[in-house]
Amino acid sequence: MMRSPKPVPHSVLGASSHIRRFAARALAAAVLLATSPCFAEGPIDAPEANKKAAQQLLGEGNQLLGDGEDIAALEKFRGAYERYPSPKILLNIGTTLRQLGRNVEAAAVYESYLRDPGAEPTRAADLRRILNEIDAIVGRIRIETSERSVAVRLDGKPLEGFVSGASLRVEPGDHTVVASTSGFPPAVYSVKLQPREEHLVTLVFKAPEVKSIFVDRVVAGTQRTIALTLGGLGAAGIVAGIASGIVAKVKDSAADEHCLDQGPCDARGVELGRSATTSATISTITFAAGAGLLGTGVVLFVTAPSAKHAPSPELDPGRVKVSFGGTSLQIGGAW
Repeated sequence: MMRSPKPVPHSVLGASSHIRRFAARALAAAVLLATSPCFAEGPIDAPEANKKAAQQLLGEGNQLLGDGEDIAALEKFRGAYERYPSPKILLNIGTTLRQLGRNVEAAAVYESYLRDPGAEPTRAADLRRILNEIDAIVGRIRIETSERSVAVRLDGKPLEGFVSGASLRVEPGDHTVVASTSGFPPAVYSVKLQPREEHLVTLVFKAPEVKSIFVDRVVAGTQRTIALTLGGLGAAGIVAGIASGIVAKVKDSAADEHCLDQGPCDARGVELGRSATTSATISTITFAAGAGLLGTGVVLFVTAPSAKHAPSPELDPGRVKVSFGGTSLQIGGAW
């Protein structure tokens, strides 16, 4: 009789799975990542203490990376590079960024390594192959402008040392370019990129448009009629507001008779108090509205066009022109 195989304990399976994940991570990092805290030549004048501190941070970062703590490892590697800027540490930083999926940042670090005089020539081919792999999954934005002095932001981050025509790697998805130069409103562009796609953004700065609104002018008699009507309504509103205020005062005094000093009120007192509050609110609203209408009527009456006034030679005598340009307001016309 064939025996069935013994079940494998869960603890053994878990350990085996952990070993496989660790081995896969180590294999991915082995191509470029330095596994021992030793450096290529760094700055000649760097203090020995800085070098030792960087070696310590590099060793701690490698341990964190092996444990899957990529973000913490990245901070260790960057701290090591700040203390002792050896190009070898750039490989640790770039590889960790790539494992975090931050391919654009990783590519920039790899290119910095290739430009470093202390870089190992034997690693150049591997790095260029990795850069080609990154370019296959990211997009690019090329920004061009004819202006000499332009400040450009990409997704809210300033592009330091911006050069017109330079091609910039970006992650696939939506991106916003905001450019500014003196004398013009900012130019804003939104683009959406797919992997391997390159989009050209041409910065064009336009002066603020001057938009004109032409309003047919009413004759003097009609404008004065409207002014008198509004003035009459305004005066009536003021009178109504005063009357409502008087009513509110009377009701408030009547409510006091149904209330104890600094004490509660009976049902009639509460009702009168609420009615007084309503009347006071109506008084305030009608008085304010009346004052506004009366003021508008006065302005229209005073500015009513005179029939004897000669028309402006620059404008249609039957129209008033109001122009809005930038932050300025220009008003012209014949009155």
